[in-house]
Amino acid sequence: MKKIIGGALIICFLITSCDNMGGFFKSESANNTTDSVNATMSAVVVRDLSITPANAYSDLFLDSTAVEQYIQQENLNDTLARDLRNFYNSRNFQFAWFATQGVTEQGRNFWNLYDSNIDSVNYKADAALDKQLDTLLSVDSLTITANDTAFIKTELGLTKEFIKYAKNNKRTDWKQMVPSKKLDVMQLADSIIKQKDTPFYSGNIAYSKMREQLKKYHAIAQKGGWKPITLGSKSIKKGTSVPSVTQIKKRLQLTGDYNAIDTSTIFNDSLELAIKSVQQRFGFNPTGIITDTLINSLNVSGSTTS
Repeated sequence: MKKIIGGALIICFLITSCDNMGGFFKSESANNTTDSVNATMSAVVVRDLSITPANAYSDLFLDSTAVEQYIQQENLNDTLARDLRNFYNSRNFQFAWFATQGVTEQGRNFWNLYDSNIDSVNYKADAALDKQLDTLLSVDSLTITANDTAFIKTELGLTKEFIKYAKNNKRTDWKQMVPSKKLDVMQLADSIIKQKDTPFYSGNIAYSKMREQLKKYHAIAQKGGWKPITLGSKSIKKGTSVPSVTQIKKRLQLTGDYNAIDTSTIFNDSLELAIKSVQQRFGFNPTGIITDTLINSLNVSGSTTS
């Protein structure tokens, strides 16, 4: 179940992070942020010392002096400088975009969004950063150290672009958009489910639908999940009557895929339609035939301890 919920969480983050991407590429001189966003971004953030190498997303940490040196070298204005300090204070100066093994998933995703849209709108790109990231992403194997000045500059440069994205898109949840601490999947799911609706989230249809699915699987997991299905043969077709059909019907009832109340051992028309729907959602050929491959997918653990 943690795999299912984890996948749903990733999609939720991608949906919310990608929405309204046009704002990221507005001119730096455009003033489209609200007072509340400016206040949130500018408020002083206390350094989060609860983040340690043991629970951090990245295994690389910056020296705070490196941030100050970058601010001076780039001659950042007071607001952007404060935002940069706040960003790294909130993650105890942990790298956001790099780890020892190279560019992180968050770094790749954000840069792909940046790179794919930069030519389509009027935005002044950072040519040096653009070239450096393209080079790094083309390398198959990387080893990065925390004191490599080139990577530090690239890390901070990408964060500067990210802050501009957050402000232009009026995001007040900017710190949560780049994970800083490893959290238990169930705790993270619970926090999203309990999150108060805002115009940004309530207006996002894809996010709302995914959140509803997350609620459903979260509730199932809290009740202990589902029991594994034993097929007993390589495949089962409509018309067959075997004990495993009852298990499959009950399993699909839990997730709303089989709405009939019948839990007999007979593989009927209603179950065939449900199986085709599930197969299509899982990316399988919708034959309506229950196979061991489908059962393996349905048997992904439904407990909170898996």
